[in-house]
Amino acid sequence: RRLKATGPGPRTGSRAAITASPRIRQDTSTLLTGGRWALFHLLDAGKVQETAVRGRQLVEYDFDGRRVVLEITAGRDFNPVSRELLQNFSCPARAL
Repeated sequence: RRLKATGPGPRTGSRAAITASPRIRQDTSTLLTGGRWALFHLLDAGKVQETAVRGRQLVEYDFDGRRVVLEITAGRDFNPVSRELLQNFSCPARAL
């Protein structure tokens, strides 16, 4: 199933989650992140695998032994989920 995602948005209460169904254990069947960068934190919590196709990555999660793999395909020549893009990014403590 395809989902379109954009972000970060202007809302500070943004959340991103993946839930395995049926739930085996309540505390380990859902991965939930929050904040403006919630989607990126959710993707970062998985195991990123590069592919031979430019702009395409796989992100793997494990929910109580159940493997979930998301295919991330960017509509550009680069993948915005790439670790190299965000690896050294930081925001200043406050605006000047």
